[in-house]
Amino acid sequence: MPDTHYLIVSDTYQGIKVGEIIVTWLQQNHFIAEIIKITDLATNNRDQFRLAMSELINWCNDNLKGFRDSGYQVIFNLTGGFKSVQGFLQTVGMFYADECIYIFQFSSQLLQIPRLPIKLDVEDVISKKLTTFRRLDSHLMVTKEQVKEIPETLLFFLETDNQVELSEWGKLVWLQAKSTYYRQGLLTSLSDKLIYSDEFEKNVQALQRQSDRIELVNIQCDRLSQFLDSNRTNNPASLDFKLIKNTHKGSTHECDAWHDKDAQRIFGHNLNNGKYIIDRLGKALH
Repeated sequence: MPDTHYLIVSDTYQGIKVGEIIVTWLQQNHFIAEIIKITDLATNNRDQFRLAMSELINWCNDNLKGFRDSGYQVIFNLTGGFKSVQGFLQTVGMFYADECIYIFQFSSQLLQIPRLPIKLDVEDVISKKLTTFRRLDSHLMVTKEQVKEIPETLLFFLETDNQVELSEWGKLVWLQAKSTYYRQGLLTSLSDKLIYSDEFEKNVQALQRQSDRIELVNIQCDRLSQFLDSNRTNNPASLDFKLIKNTHKGSTHECDAWHDKDAQRIFGHNLNNGKYIIDRLGKALH
């Protein structure tokens, strides 16, 4: 398996140019290399920096778990860069890397810090406030009353608009636990505009031996809730909510359930009161 290098750079001219020079050298020496640009990584604004750290955790969760599952050894090279980012990534590395390495200034000796067997014990907090964590993860409105029982270190109160978000540590905690909850069964709708039919619930129950499919359905239902609560303006490609050209078994709309394997879709229709009901899971229409 070829080595793959990801260079985390700030969205500044200097950061991007230095990253491009290093990537070019690596590619000329037959390595796979790519720049990962993180917005506001270099900033004096506290709120923006913390949001950048959350974005970085999302990237780690979306990309590095697959490498480890495929047998790769994941190494965080923390030589250089901003000290604030270095300290943050050293902690994140305990969850997503096999080891962290440094080379100190004016030294050629490599310092290796192995991954510690860390497990976050936050099951009680998440179990009690599962819907709130899901809403925070989906960037849906959450009141201060709803986050009362969640430790403040897991929350981030934006100074500009009094909005509550998951902090960088809250994001880390949630992403470590999310899959476990999303694989257990169909979760309640996050929006009062989204209703599940009995047939849809039975379709999901029939997937009990395919927990990874249940997880994908729950993720898509969260995206659908977010779409409906945004007055149908936030329709990402990962959801692909659209009108069916010819009404199919009473359904008027469809969106993705999953792309791989048998490529299932989620079918539904509008109600007169502005709400949307999911009818069923089914194979993609051709």
